[in-house]
Amino acid sequence: MSTDNRRKLMALLITTLLFIGISGILFFNNHALKTKINDQHEQLDSLAYFRDHLKLELKTIREELNTYKGKSAELDQLLNEANRAIEEKEIRIKQLSRDHAEVKRLKAELADLKKLRDQYLKRIEELEALLAEKTRENENLQQQNKDLVVKVGKLEQQNAELDKKVQLASVLQTGNVIIIGEKKGKGGKYVPSKLHKAERLLITFEVNENKVATPGERIIYVRVAKPDGTLIQNKQSGSFTNTDKNLSMEYTQSQKINYNNAQQRVTTAIELEGHQWAKGTYVAEFYCNGYFCGSKKITLK
Repeated sequence: MSTDNRRKLMALLITTLLFIGISGILFFNNHALKTKINDQHEQLDSLAYFRDHLKLELKTIREELNTYKGKSAELDQLLNEANRAIEEKEIRIKQLSRDHAEVKRLKAELADLKKLRDQYLKRIEELEALLAEKTRENENLQQQNKDLVVKVGKLEQQNAELDKKVQLASVLQTGNVIIIGEKKGKGGKYVPSKLHKAERLLITFEVNENKVATPGERIIYVRVAKPDGTLIQNKQSGSFTNTDKNLSMEYTQSQKINYNNAQQRVTTAIELEGHQWAKGTYVAEFYCNGYFCGSKKITLK
């Protein structure tokens, strides 16, 4: 083989080897590029998955926490705090999504998000337990208050009954009533007369001793009823309140006395203005402090 042919063969061989080397390098470079591209696709798929997963987790956590809304003012306040914290976390996640964060960082955000949820759920549980305890205490206090109201009501009733007994015990009583008729005699002075000719009634009675009654001024109301039940009245007549029956009653005449707890005798004169005597029974009743305290009957035949 000539020298010229050898040179040509050597050049061909070198060219072939260079081509094979370059092809191998290109092959390996292309394989590495494909692997990198696949890794990037997988990374992008993972990022998209975790972004969607985080969005879903945010929605789920918010809905889970808001199921406690409206149960109490304390819980609502805590939920407002939780929602603000979740909103801050949501802003952080959106920022990472815009910055094409790595899956590892998004996983960390997901873990933080779940931790945040658990923290607030624990606080909600503790607050609900506290509110339940307060509710039980409040119910106990309400029951105690009801029991106290009942006791106070009973005490007030007993006190009212006691006051009633004391009041009744302090009512003055009258007795030894004497009623005589009088008419004007010579000189205009009143002198005793027969009842059917009387121009006035002179009523004398005793107010009995009562150590329970409070001493002081009293008004004795005298009612004189005719046989037909109507009342004898004059210029001094009026009305008073019958405390025992809680009604207004008319009286014929009133008489003030200064009571000192001792027995005392009282006299009152009742003018008979235009009175026409009729046969039958006349009834004189006495009232003091609104309570009945005695009576006397007289019969005109």
